[in-house]
Amino acid sequence: MLVSVPNQAYVFLISILGGLIIGFIYDLFRFLRKIIKTGIAAIYIEDLIFWILAAFVVLALVFISNNGEIRGYVFLGVLLGALLYFLTFSAIVMKVLLSVADALAWFLPPVMRIVTFPLRFAYKVLYAVLTFIA
Repeated sequence: MLVSVPNQAYVFLISILGGLIIGFIYDLFRFLRKIIKTGIAAIYIEDLIFWILAAFVVLALVFISNNGEIRGYVFLGVLLGALLYFLTFSAIVMKVLLSVADALAWFLPPVMRIVTFPLRFAYKVLYAVLTFIA
């Protein structure tokens, strides 16, 4: 079946979008590895999850944009999109994610102390009453 040039251009642009999405997902995994130190086995599992997600993104976009027909320019578009993401957005996204993580690491401990204060107070009171009774 012949596919029109505008349709091919549309599929190619959607493929580039898929590459951008895959690049962002990759940065999310990089971010998680920077804030959570894991062992080799966990890294293998994370890599497997990444590739499953990447395959899902590509296949979903191919089914949505091209009725499931995989063409060579789809893979070229995905590679181009990922390359564009890493050359343009990756550094910014990582800086933002790491800044948010640093802010949360600074902000959450005092908030958690305030939120858990009633529970800690009740525990101390209950402990004091039980030790008095015993």
